[in-house]
Amino acid sequence: MKFEVIAFDMDGTLTPSKSPLEKDVSELFSKLLREYKVSVISGATLGQFEKQFLANLSATPEQLKNLYLQPTNGSVFCSFEEAWKCTSAYTFSDDEKKTIINAIDKMFVETEYQKPEKIYGELIEDRDTQITFSALGQEAPLELKKGWDPDYGKRRPMADVLSRLLPELSIHVGGSTSIDITRKGIDKAYGITELMKKLGVSKDKVLYVADDMDASGNNATVATLGVETRAVKGPEESKQVITSLLSE
Repeated sequence: MKFEVIAFDMDGTLTPSKSPLEKDVSELFSKLLREYKVSVISGATLGQFEKQFLANLSATPEQLKNLYLQPTNGSVFCSFEEAWKCTSAYTFSDDEKKTIINAIDKMFVETEYQKPEKIYGELIEDRDTQITFSALGQEAPLELKKGWDPDYGKRRPMADVLSRLLPELSIHVGGSTSIDITRKGIDKAYGITELMKKLGVSKDKVLYVADDMDASGNNATVATLGVETRAVKGPEESKQVITSLLSE
């Protein structure tokens, strides 16, 4: 067995964006937990993990001991014993959050961003360790999100402005419509590095599976670590990866 740890992105990889884990993926994922230590890392909050992923995962408590959750790009780390235990790092202060939100407002002006007439959920979400802008709102329908900025042409200029306004912070283009703002160096590469430290494994023992490994996306940072990566186009291809791992 070449790998000891399999790490997955969530939205667009294990699940459609902001959508529940499907039964067939859940069943395969649970089988994977019998043989590997597995992490799921995402810009999503722990609450979103619980609703979207955990609530639909058919795993036993024993299998869950091999599962690690890494919300908000790994700035939160969760492991399971009798229950889930999470630790957070790099939480923003109230003043820092105000500064970030002010910068987002300035970015709207500079990029001439027009807020949609209908916003689905929060446009700017405070995730404590991360502030996330979602162009159509956090709960926008998947089809609307997929068609809004597939080539990053809208978000790249936004991210460039935010990088100039917030040079001390990290700006990540994520998901279908989102931009995540974290402390400097807090990205998925950070999250996977922390995972390796906590589990005591070397990079050659880790496989990272994600959609969108494009340099503009937030998954691309993991490739800089030297871990092996597999790019997928959605849950169907993730199922194929899991099936292949189970046959090794």
